[in-house]
Amino acid sequence: SDDPARVIYDKKDESQLGTVRFEPVHTGPVPFTWPLPFIGDDTVWEGEMGVSRKVSLPAGLELRLLPGTTVLFAPKRGMWINGRITAIGLPDRRIRFTGAENGENGQWHQLMVENGTGDFINCDFEQAATALHSHGSLLNVWGCTFQHNNRGAMFRGGPVDFRANTFRENSFGLVPNLAVGSVKGNTISRNKVGIQVRDEKDGRLTITANGISGNSRYDVQMGEFNTGDIDLTGNRWSPGGPKIYDSRQEPGIGRVLF
Repeated sequence: SDDPARVIYDKKDESQLGTVRFEPVHTGPVPFTWPLPFIGDDTVWEGEMGVSRKVSLPAGLELRLLPGTTVLFAPKRGMWINGRITAIGLPDRRIRFTGAENGENGQWHQLMVENGTGDFINCDFEQAATALHSHGSLLNVWGCTFQHNNRGAMFRGGPVDFRANTFRENSFGLVPNLAVGSVKGNTISRNKVGIQVRDEKDGRLTITANGISGNSRYDVQMGEFNTGDIDLTGNRWSPGGPKIYDSRQEPGIGRVLF
């Protein structure tokens, strides 16, 4: 943390001595590519981290990402979390998950949380096939942005809490499937499909107080396996009303109530 010129004694201080040459001090960690297909202990990532292969985190371990960290995924690569991932950024030092190469949506695979725990606050997800994917996991996603992905967030089971996030310019913003929990206060706009409901006939997911508008094909699309209705009252829509695909277009798939 000291200025090297102040703590090095050389020719500048005594003329008959030689000179010590030094590089400027790094302001942060140097870029690093994770070298193993697994994380074998509780681990902290900071700075610029590369993922060049599928990396897994076993149950019982925690991966913590510090504010300002960027995770760069090689094409078709991703992470499988069976333990706990904690990614809590700050408003001015957000955490970013993106592709290592600038390109189209779907460049990298997914960040999968399966039977684990994930806390994502002030994070940005972009350029993934499925940016955040969870099965049977406790998931808190607050103040995050999902942009330029094939699917922003896809989740089954839970409980999940999606709060105050932005989903924009994805092929599909959110894709719930027999999910449990809450989707509240999010902005879901300028996607091809805002929400694609795979199967929510048991009614254990609450979707309310969201702004769902300006999606090019559908604001809400009922999936082929969804035989029950879904209650989407209490959300905000475009002035002309929502663009809905449900049993009114395809009998047997359930209705969207709004």
